[in-house]
Amino acid sequence: MSEFLTIVGLILCMIGIIFVYDARLLSRNERLIKIKDEQNVIAKRIKILGFVLLVIGALLFYKFFILV
Repeated sequence: MSEFLTIVGLILCMIGIIFVYDARLLSRNERLIKIKDEQNVIAKRIKILGFVLLVIGALLFYKFFILV
């Protein structure tokens, strides 16, 4: 069980890093964005989501890999 949660933690870390670095590219969907300022808001929200996923993944990795 701890190996599974360690792998899930690493996957969440990788997804979080991708969200943080590629937020501008991920928010470029022309069908969803009507105003240019909306792209900045969406990119900021994607970066915040990526940071939260990164923290959760790092905590899972630390709890089930480092402390065991």
